[in-house]
Amino acid sequence: MRLIRQLEAVGRRLRLIQPAAKAHSGASDSAKMAGDAPAPPRPHTRTLELSDLMSQMRAEGARVLSADVDELMAPSARLFEAAGLSRPSSGWTVERLEEELARGPYAGLTREAAQAALAERLAEAGASAEEVVRDAVERDRLLDRFEDALRGKLAERRDARERRVMEIDAELLRLGEEKARLEEEDKADEERFTEWHHDKTAYEKAMARAVGFLIADDVISVDDGPDDL
Repeated sequence: MRLIRQLEAVGRRLRLIQPAAKAHSGASDSAKMAGDAPAPPRPHTRTLELSDLMSQMRAEGARVLSADVDELMAPSARLFEAAGLSRPSSGWTVERLEEELARGPYAGLTREAAQAALAERLAEAGASAEEVVRDAVERDRLLDRFEDALRGKLAERRDARERRVMEIDAELLRLGEEKARLEEEDKADEERFTEWHHDKTAYEKAMARAVGFLIADDVISVDDGPDDL
């Protein structure tokens, strides 16, 4: 069942299976007037061999797993740059605030005194607490959205790995069965050869006995036992 669900998921993602369009309202009304419930929508599909679908699944899995993990988990600075995050006109971002708090004389102050000193520092720089807070909130939202997207990408990679592991397990099972079959065939060949060689030796002994009544020389070769194949 799990493989079927994965096949369906991949089929929908590759647009091999698409939901049907809604039935026309007039036909629906007629069905209601006739007392018959409208038939459920059926998915539009196109004929596709299972081997083709499996090939497309493998190609899709290879594409997903080929993605650069380092690129997916890019540093926050690159994320903000790619998202086009605008900086406050004053230049005071939450990162600037963190730097100020780290190097300024705030560590030895009470919270109230530190807030007052920081408000004075922002005023001197022509900045406001509101724009710094907006910058922090926007960065947090971007990180949360990126995390959701990243979780989706990693889930795809996990599914692709699971499918590949299933393929490898199936291939190992097939190879194990083939190995056992080949070993059985080799054993059967050995047994058939031993039986054939026994008949050959018996035939040669019978010929040698018969020819022995005609000449004294041994002209018929008789094997003592079969050599290994």
